[in-house]
Amino acid sequence: MYKTNIFILCLLASMMFTCSDKKSESKQDELSVQELRVEVMRVHDEVMPLMSEIERLTDKLESIEASSIDSLEKEIMIKDLAEASDAMWDWMHKYEDASKEETEEEKRMHYQDELQKIERVAIQMKSSIENAKNATVNA
Repeated sequence: MYKTNIFILCLLASMMFTCSDKKSESKQDELSVQELRVEVMRVHDEVMPLMSEIERLTDKLESIEASSIDSLEKEIMIKDLAEASDAMWDWMHKYEDASKEETEEEKRMHYQDELQKIERVAIQMKSSIENAKNATVNA
């Protein structure tokens, strides 16, 4: 049953990536360079506070005794939370504003790319948090 739930959650997450990318692309085509930059920062600012939730859930999972939750399930969720956290840190360390020397089109493409990246990070973070919350409800 648990493996079926994990499979369904993974399937839903991948569908969300696909749908959000297509939805984002059409929305991005309508935004100015400045609006795209603001949207990138908005998404970042929305999910950055979730880093503390990831840390809290990781600590909670690590403190749960093996008898109350499957140890493999527990390790997978801890790994997923760590990967989501790492994805946010990686994005933040690699993020750069568009260069002033770039054309408007290059700037637009730059921020469209950054927006897609941070939206993927947001989905990854939210998904790993939801999975961990569901598993720790009764633990």
